[in-house]
Amino acid sequence: MNTYLYKLKTSVVLCLLIGLGPSIYSQNKDKSETFSQEDKLTSYFDIISRIPQEKLYLQLDKPYYGAGESIWFKGYLVNAITHIDNTRSNFITVELIDRNDSIIQRKKVKRQEHGFQNNFVLPAEMPAGDYYIRAYSNWMVNADPEYMYLRDIKIGNAIDVSILSSIEYQKTDDGYLAKIKFFNNTNGVFSKTKIKYTVFDNELKKPIKGTSVTNEEGYIYISLPEFKTPDIQRRIDVRFDDKQYTYDRTFFIPNFSKDFHVDFLPEGGELLNTTNQIIAFKALGSDGFSKEITGVILNQAGDTISIFGSEYRGMGAVSISPQAGDKFHAIVTSSDNVTKRFELPEVKNDGIKLAAVHYKGYIRYQVQKSENTVLPDTLYLLAHTRGELRVLTRITEQNSIGKISDKTLKNGITHLMLLNSKGIPISERLVFIKHPSTDQWEIITDKKEYGKREKVKLNIAVTNNIDGMPLPGEYSISITDNNLVKNDSLADNICSNILLTSDLKGYIEAPGFYFKDNSGKTERYLDFVMLTHGWKRKQKARKRTTRTK
Repeated sequence: MNTYLYKLKTSVVLCLLIGLGPSIYSQNKDKSETFSQEDKLTSYFDIISRIPQEKLYLQLDKPYYGAGESIWFKGYLVNAITHIDNTRSNFITVELIDRNDSIIQRKKVKRQEHGFQNNFVLPAEMPAGDYYIRAYSNWMVNADPEYMYLRDIKIGNAIDVSILSSIEYQKTDDGYLAKIKFFNNTNGVFSKTKIKYTVFDNELKKPIKGTSVTNEEGYIYISLPEFKTPDIQRRIDVRFDDKQYTYDRTFFIPNFSKDFHVDFLPEGGELLNTTNQIIAFKALGSDGFSKEITGVILNQAGDTISIFGSEYRGMGAVSISPQAGDKFHAIVTSSDNVTKRFELPEVKNDGIKLAAVHYKGYIRYQVQKSENTVLPDTLYLLAHTRGELRVLTRITEQNSIGKISDKTLKNGITHLMLLNSKGIPISERLVFIKHPSTDQWEIITDKKEYGKREKVKLNIAVTNNIDGMPLPGEYSISITDNNLVKNDSLADNICSNILLTSDLKGYIEAPGFYFKDNSGKTERYLDFVMLTHGWKRKQKARKRTTRTK
């Protein structure tokens, strides 16, 4: 296989050239038109590498907070392509934002000797609820807002417990009934208390306002209409209309719909009339979160072609072998016992696409075509990692099947593209490369046991487990009480954020799961993510949406 390596930094060019062999230029000097097109492709990636692009990750000291505490953070700002800390920005902006998208606090943080570090001090009277942190550099502002760092956090308030409230919903014939209870920290209730409320719903011409008095059990009841559009944010604001008490709170109305949608996504983009076509699928509920499903695929005659079910977070894959003229649909049942019909993509009788699998150290690819399609004389297979060109090879009838060693590829998403003679993509495939970690951590305390509030001294060593040499870098550490602070091992972390979520379209649930081990099952589920989420960088990203549970 002829390969061409893009111009990399001087320190790594030599070893990569030795590892991959001669460049495509040296083997195609007599083909001027081929040389010209390849030159255009490599020049395009050269331009991308020269445009400043940055990624930012914030390391927080805890996963959740209480009013009156401080949110300590350290920012890791890296080059979006190389993931090297050689960025141009000397300031980052960090914002704490509530669920109404109002900025509560904003900090502009200057790069210091040990990077970007600062904190938010939460007021003691801060309302409990869901918030999120948004962080970005000046260069990141030039790109789509989706590229900014976003992190959801919960903030509680255990200080002010003199007045508490809870809400539950009951289905009615024409909508829902919201039952709101007001009580105190000794389980006493606020009866015969006047409450003013406002229901906000973008589908309504104006908010629903009303006044109610709590009953003997401390409840008020608010009638809510049937919600037609499931993904609109709705809320209920309540406040005491009483001289003796001051209290107000916002309740965000959850999504009651059990509706769901399934996307069927053929590998490479098209469903062709050839054998063993992989179709990935992903099921989402109306709240934007995954939905587990089972189903069958039927042809136009009603014959069952395949039976399938989601394997993880609503995702899975099925293999079929379409014939010319076939039409397929799926009958799908969700975990809520709702059944729906979905049409599968049209079977194309003319087309070319790319299929790939990452297995035992190689990306094994195959250029597939429909029965009546003639493979063009000039096709290119291109592979890049975050915009850094790694492989460019010409595809012919004789080498339409091949492999790429993953040793030549960096950790993260490798974007495979099949291009025509004009350099226009006709098929794409994402593959995730995850090399075994070479770092080894050792944390040793100076004593085995300590007295109350006794000073603890830690010796921390980070070495390369291959040669035992120290690994230079920037590090941060947070020490919390394991009995009080429970970390979510599946939540987004610096590896999943930098290598995965920052480069893909759409929302990825529990991204930390894909980095917890290197088992075959985890790798399979990660490949489902590659098949169902599109490449985002250098393209217009989707708008961030609010999800509720």
